[in-house]
Amino acid sequence: MLSWIEKNPTYAYRIFDDEDIEEYVASNFEQKHLETLHMFKQPVSKVDFWRLLFVLHDGGAYFDSDSGCVDPLDEWVDSQATYVTGIGFFKEFHQWGIVAAPGNAFLQQAVDDVMANAQKLKATGKWDEIKWQGLVVTKEDSSGFHGSLEKDKVEALGSGVENVAGPSVLNLAVDKCFMDPTCLAKTLPGLHVCPSDHFGGHARMKTGPYASTWKWDLPVLNFHESQNDNNATEKKACRQLILDK
Repeated sequence: MLSWIEKNPTYAYRIFDDEDIEEYVASNFEQKHLETLHMFKQPVSKVDFWRLLFVLHDGGAYFDSDSGCVDPLDEWVDSQATYVTGIGFFKEFHQWGIVAAPGNAFLQQAVDDVMANAQKLKATGKWDEIKWQGLVVTKEDSSGFHGSLEKDKVEALGSGVENVAGPSVLNLAVDKCFMDPTCLAKTLPGLHVCPSDHFGGHARMKTGPYASTWKWDLPVLNFHESQNDNNATEKKACRQLILDK
C-alpha cells in the first residue's frame, strides 16, 4: 500500500476506516445511499459499494490496500482520460482499482444497480435470510437480480449465487452503458484501456485473483488499437478505446 504514496508524491493520499466511510456517505450523498450502506453487514461488500460512491463523487484513483503501484500514475494515466481500466483474466474491467473522473456514467449505473439489488432483496424478505459468502449471497431465483455464478460453489450451496455490490455489478453496468447510445457517447471519448491484467503491468494485486470469479464477454473488449498512437508498440500502453464500426 505504501508504494502508492512513494511513487505518487504529487497526489493526496487518503485511507478510510468504517467511521470515515459512514461520515463520507452521509455528507456527500442522499439518505437512501446511507441506508443502503447500512444494509451491508459484511465489511467487504460494504467497501464494494463505498468505492463506487467515492470515485463517482470525488473522482481520482481507488485501489485496494493489498495492491501495489509499479509505475507512477502520471506515467500511464492520460490527463484526458475519464476512465482507465485493465482487462482481467476473464475479460472483466478491474474493480480492485478504479481510476475515473467525477460523475462517470459507468459508476453511476453501478451505484444505481447496487441500490436496486439491495432493495429487491429487502422487498422479498430475503435480505436477512441470505447466507453471505464473502462478496456473494445465495438466492432461490433470478427475479430481476444481476446474477453472477461461481462454479466451484454452486454444487455446495445447491443454488446459484448472487452478487449485490461486487465486481459483477460494475461489469454489468459497463455492459448496459455500451448498449445505451446516450451513455456510450458520454463514456467512450475518455475511456482508456490497458490491454492486459493489472492495468497493463502498472499496478499489481499482491494477493492474486480469486480462485473463482466472474466471466464477461463485454462488447467493449472487441476493440482495435489506434494506428495513430505513437505508443502503439508499447506493451503496457493504456490507449483510448476505439470501437470497430
